[in-house]
Amino acid sequence: MSKKDMTTLHNYVDEAIDRALSEKRIVGTVVQVALRGELIYSRAAGFADREQKRSMSENALFRLASVTKPIVSTAALALISQGKLSVHDPVTRWLPAFRPKLANGQDALISVHQLMTHTAGLTYRFFQEDQGTYELAGVSDGMDWSEISLEENLQRLASAPLLYEPGNMWRYSIATDVLGAVIEKVTGMSLREAVQTLVTHPLHMTDTDFVAVDSERLTAAYANGSEEPRLLHQELELIPFIEGTAGFRLSPNRANRTSAYLSGGAGMVGSTGDFLTLLEALRQGG
Repeated sequence: MSKKDMTTLHNYVDEAIDRALSEKRIVGTVVQVALRGELIYSRAAGFADREQKRSMSENALFRLASVTKPIVSTAALALISQGKLSVHDPVTRWLPAFRPKLANGQDALISVHQLMTHTAGLTYRFFQEDQGTYELAGVSDGMDWSEISLEENLQRLASAPLLYEPGNMWRYSIATDVLGAVIEKVTGMSLREAVQTLVTHPLHMTDTDFVAVDSERLTAAYANGSEEPRLLHQELELIPFIEGTAGFRLSPNRANRTSAYLSGGAGMVGSTGDFLTLLEALRQGG
């Protein structure tokens, strides 16, 4: 990239960040850009905590939510490359009790491939209507704080009917939480230990874990407000999603609770630089 192109890129990204902040669409951000493995842009802007006047820093920690999925899926890919797991394995090989049925009561077979590609017949509670099957079963989407275990959440999930026959549709879903439970069975470790062993420790992703590694660097959590983002309550908030759906159940303080179940689809905390490290490893086929 020429010096002129580099300057143009910096100017465009700076402008986009400044506009988002000035229009109060976001409170703060960390943006990094890499080209062929070289970091060519890095900027922290706005607040990590607006109410405490804490400026954003490049090593700030964020609740990764669904950005957890590629990290946990990479752990599964590592096991597949080692020959310990196959995409063709039925989930029941590893989780014999996980046998959700179709809406008509018929049995269904789910494969590891279908978990990894969101074609397993599952969904998320927040995509369903109020008093939907997942809400009635007490299923956690992995973003609220609950004392239930991963095993208990999967039992609840298996009690709800599948939305469609596995392999017949694509639907973004809680499938990566099920994949996390498979990883635990394959490795004989907790999901946290498995992800550390297979992904974060080899890549020196020291900021990334299922709890905040440094609560002082954890950013505050915000949701859309009428005029500017509003600070979320720490323990539990119900955030509207799409009209007619149940909405998100969010507990920002989950990021500091070691007792929260290990959600492979939404439960990790990490930094921008750490995630860029993972992306670079995947780019290189690592």
